[in-house]
Amino acid sequence: MRSDNIFIREYIETLKEDRELDALFPLLLSVMGFRIVTTAKESKGQNQYGKDIIAVGKDGEGKEWRYYFELKGQKDKDITDKNYSISDGVRESIVAAKDTAFSDRSIPGFDTLPVKIIFVHPGTVKMSVRPTLDGFIAKEFKEGEFERWDIYKLTDLFSEHLFNEYLLTDEQSVRYFKRTLALLDEPEYKFIDFKNLVDIQIEKIGDRFTGREFQKFFATQHLLCHVIHRYAKDADNLEPAKVCLTYLLLKTWAWILRFKKENDTKVRREFDKLVGVHYLMLVEYFQKTLSLASEYNGLFSPGGQYFERVGYHLSI
Repeated sequence: MRSDNIFIREYIETLKEDRELDALFPLLLSVMGFRIVTTAKESKGQNQYGKDIIAVGKDGEGKEWRYYFELKGQKDKDITDKNYSISDGVRESIVAAKDTAFSDRSIPGFDTLPVKIIFVHPGTVKMSVRPTLDGFIAKEFKEGEFERWDIYKLTDLFSEHLFNEYLLTDEQSVRYFKRTLALLDEPEYKFIDFKNLVDIQIEKIGDRFTGREFQKFFATQHLLCHVIHRYAKDADNLEPAKVCLTYLLLKTWAWILRFKKENDTKVRREFDKLVGVHYLMLVEYFQKTLSLASEYNGLFSPGGQYFERVGYHLSI
């Protein structure tokens, strides 16, 4: 396996179902050519009946399907004896997806398309439960009606359609990206590699606001936001995410203003998605620092007290 693929696999394995896998997976589907009908975010708080994401797309042979994607992550990323049969576990989620109808008359021909269920989990199937799972799938589904995308399948898909296609496309970008992740939590690091990485992406896109290059640019921006946010949370230090995501957002907006595209509906729709990711990061940041910020000289002191030099980084 290539070193880039090892990095991608390690990153995917850390994704949580809530907000992280849910947010990044639709991006993957979009660049693969799927038409997204509903997402987990839109169904938040409602029973999704094994349908975190519903989409329309074609398989490798060109046949069009209704796709029902069920996502499991973090503690449920591996299929085991324990989570296979519990309430809201693997078996129950698959049965719910199969038995609960979903209709959308606003999409011509949608209700007559055949259904394919995809169970997505960034892990593996434990050997102790594999015969039971295989027997259940063989009994419940005809050929082609069910697929399981595990960590190996997801690594290949993310590598082909997102990272290697959109982000890891030149040696300089790869170098800046890896240095950013390696140094992200260093106290004195100024994130110059990340800033250079963002600048390269903006330089490469130039004045192209249509077509595949436009899609490629915003896919890269989304990936950078999600990856930096994820690594900052893992380090229990959201300061790097605050600095990096803010820089990316402002540089992207400056690029839009430079070419007077701020009123372009398509451009604003993509930019607003970046704003949404930035907003969620700031909510987490302020929730984490509010108690300290409420203290006198808690986050800043013009006198440069000892606590600010040492405790500030530890508290974030």
